[in-house]
Amino acid sequence: MPRQKPTALPPYLLHKHSGHARTRIEGQEFWLGVHGTPESQERYDRLIAEWLANDRPLRIGTIPQV
Repeated sequence: MPRQKPTALPPYLLHKHSGHARTRIEGQEFWLGVHGTPESQERYDRLIAEWLANDRPLRIGTIPQV
């Protein structure tokens, strides 16, 4: 039986030493800017939207094949 896709979104996290926001998607770290700023929240929202729109595959520097 195939595994079900997780329903939870990757969390918006604080990197304590740098004060930057980050998230981890499929084992890949994405740095979003200064934690708590509108800009980092927008980056997070765009990243999650792209991830969901592409049926959750996301690789840096690649475009999903149709």
